[in-house]
Amino acid sequence: IIVPNSMWREVDTERFEDDPAEFIKSDLEEEDNESRRTFSQGLLRGMCRQFEAEATSLCSEQVAAMFAEFASAPNEKWVAKDSAIHLISGIGTRKETRTDGVTEVNPNVNVMELFVAHILPEVQDKNHAARPIVKATALKFVYKYRSQFQKEQLQSLLPLLMDHLSS
Repeated sequence: IIVPNSMWREVDTERFEDDPAEFIKSDLEEEDNESRRTFSQGLLRGMCRQFEAEATSLCSEQVAAMFAEFASAPNEKWVAKDSAIHLISGIGTRKETRTDGVTEVNPNVNVMELFVAHILPEVQDKNHAARPIVKATALKFVYKYRSQFQKEQLQSLLPLLMDHLSS
């Protein structure tokens, strides 16, 4: 139930292409509380509250498979990476507030290691036309997990974020 509903669909592409700025804004502010992706993340978080180790293990396997699928053909298999990032957000978050983002992470998920390996490369990529949806998801990840970064990390990320936001 969770993985298929975390996947990017054609209707999402249409919404993104119609108005990318509005799509990103509503996604960041989680205005679309009734979307299948929002519901699937909520279900995943609920499962993690009750069965954290089991849910984390199962999703971690799926995330690894998705990242491997993406690595096989990055420009064609970007949906796998986008969905993997959504799953990470679902299993990695224990507590979150609007003002601070994620304030407590699942100790079984090394969020910062995943950030460095899979999300930072998207943020550092200067080719804004390549995988724009994955880049938007990566920016959302940085926004959500902002409380988990050290001050120096945020200072080094700021110019990269500004570059994306100005494109």
